[in-house]
Parts: sequence; structure tokens; C-alpha cells
Amino acid sequence: MKNFCIFIFSAVFCLSCATDSFGVYHTVKKGENLTKISQLYNVDENELRSENSIPKGINELKEGSAIFIPGAEEVIETEPVSEIDAEPEQTENIEEKETPQTEPEQNAEVNEEKPEVISSEEPEPESENEINLIWPATGKIVKKFSSSSPKNDGIDIEFEKSTEIHAAADGKVIYSASHSSFGNMVIIQHDNNIITVYAYLHTIFAKEGLTIKQNSVLGIADTTEKKSVPTLHFEVRKAAKPVDPMNFLSEM
Repeated sequence: MKNFCIFIFSAVFCLSCATDSFGVYHTVKKGENLTKISQLYNVDENELRSENSIPKGINELKEGSAIFIPGAEEVIETEPVSEIDAEPEQTENIEEKETPQTEPEQNAEVNEEKPEVISSEEPEPESENEINLIWPATGKIVKKFSSSSPKNDGIDIEFEKSTEIHAAADGKVIYSASHSSFGNMVIIQHDNNIITVYAYLHTIFAKEGLTIKQNSVLGIADTTEKKSVPTLHFEVRKAAKPVDPMNFLSEM
């Protein structure tokens, strides 16, 4: 129960295909809480609780989690507390290092070697962004990703009845429940700050908090009250921002 109170619902995602965006996702920085974020965006604190399923009495939010801000048009960036606190210490260290007068020649030699070290490490950030995703299931794409109007934060896929939906990669289930607008939904947190979203499910098998393997069955796609044809709305998000799933998937 403690973990539930500390770990808020990381992402109730914008899965709508509507023409207007109805909010943004703010990544919680160190030192931020629900009250500070509500003041930052001038949004009622109780509305934030309702939109993000945060229990009453919980104000502290997990650093790095994503919180939905209804009505906001853009993310307001704030400086992490740790960076502000570190500034005085950095200036003191610089002064201490400048006092010795016997090492300028040694420093010059080190500076000559630095470009080689930096260039050899350039490819590493690219590899950190890579993640091997598989298709949740084979079907027909009926709506593609679109960041402009009409907006769609993922892709919509139609299937035959009783189609199994699989996890796109190894990860941890951070949400598994029924959503008022999008039916049964599963959200998985993966490595490299990647999140995948699976909405409009008929049946859910994956339980919240469970660590699962790639290709594990999450649930079943079938006809529901929301969809007359078995449909999956599938999203890929990096640092809480929607990206085109087709950039991570091979041709079906």
C-alpha cells in the first residue's frame, strides 16, 4: 500500500483521436509535488488528482513520472533543484583549481587529447535510444500516427475476433485497468525511458506491478462497447512524449 501511495499513476495517456489536444504530460522534477505543479500550470489541484487517479492526502510525486495536465497547450520546463544547489560548489572548485601556477603545460597536453576521447564516445547516445519492439499483434492499420490535426498519439489496428495482444518488449506493467474513455488499457514501462500503451482491450491478463517479457500475452482484442470491430490503440512514448510507433517497428 505504501508503494501505491508513493508511486503515482505514471501516465494516463492522451489516446484520443480528436482534433484538439486536451492537455500535456509534465515530467516530475526533483522537489516538485502536486501543489507546486498545479500552481505552475494554474490548474486546480483536485482536477489534477482526478485526471491522474492520485488518492487524497498524497502530495509527493515520484521523480521522473509523468502527470497529465488538462487544458495545458505546452510543457513548462523548470530547473531541477539539484542543479541550482550545485552551482555554488562548482565556482569554489574552479577557483581552487586555478591557484596552482606550475601545471599550465600539463593541462595543455591534456586538452590536446580531449577531442579524440569525445569523438570516440559520440556513437554511444544513439545506442542508448535503441529498443527492440515487436508488433502487439498482426492486423490492419486503420489510423496512423499524427502530431497535427486530426491528432492521433499512436496507431489504431483492427483484428479478427479474439486476437491475443502481446507485449512489445520486456518491461513492468505500471497501469492495468478500465479507462472511462478508452476501455480496458495496459501501460508498460520499458528501458531507455520508453513506455508503450495498449487501449480498447476486451480482456486484460497483465496485472499492475508485474514484470513481463517481450511477447507475453497482455489481453484479448474483441468487440466492446467502445468498438464494434476488435481494435487496439497502440502508443509508444519516450520521456512521456508520443512518438510514431512505426519508427520502432518493422513492416507488418
